[in-house]
Amino acid sequence: MQIDNKDEGTTVDMSFYVKKLLEGTTVKGQELPGNHSSFIVDKELQFLDENERKYFHSTMEKLLYLA
Repeated sequence: MQIDNKDEGTTVDMSFYVKKLLEGTTVKGQELPGNHSSFIVDKELQFLDENERKYFHSTMEKLLYLA
């Protein structure tokens, strides 16, 4: 996080944090945050392995901090 204090006011810039957070990921655009398929559970999906689970939770925590 970069904080810049000037006479005009204070600016908080998190663009570096966002770039580092999204590095190595694929982001898909979507018009709406949810749709009718958001609540459909695919019972054939496998649980994440331990490394994937840790990565998922770590990334979600970083996104919550960003929000």
